[in-house]
Amino acid sequence: MDRNESDAISGGVLSMERRRRTRVLVEDKGDLLARLCEYVEENFRVQIHTESAQGCVMAKGVDSVHRIPFFMGEVLISECTVRIDNVMGFGAVLGDDTQKAYWLAAVDAAWNKGVLPTTYWISRLEDAEVEIVRRHRQESAAISESRVHFETAGEYDNSR
Repeated sequence: MDRNESDAISGGVLSMERRRRTRVLVEDKGDLLARLCEYVEENFRVQIHTESAQGCVMAKGVDSVHRIPFFMGEVLISECTVRIDNVMGFGAVLGDDTQKAYWLAAVDAAWNKGVLPTTYWISRLEDAEVEIVRRHRQESAAISESRVHFETAGEYDNSR
């Protein structure tokens, strides 16, 4: 491992917690997750532990006034569990996408085993994260532009 690769691994995506890494892989609009899974399958023996299938989970919300948690209802998910050697990997996504759940599980197993990432994959994940943040900011700006501002009757009367 050269110095640049070592620096990237010590301070980059490898230190990225699982939740953040998964968010990047799920929200990426390109083919990053599929290509990363393809890399894993080419280099390691991925065994399916629990076949990719659909299920339901309860979606939790928080009452905005009293800050009390409550269950909003069921949400459809796709989930899968795989292993590489004896190291497990899990993938779950919202909706009907069993293929994506499998891809996530395979990447998760490889990451848990410690055989990922390489400098190439680290830079791809970081680039994807930058693009996701840019896209979220753009969406937020578009939503803000369409907001309607209302004046209450009291505010209207006070301004006269």
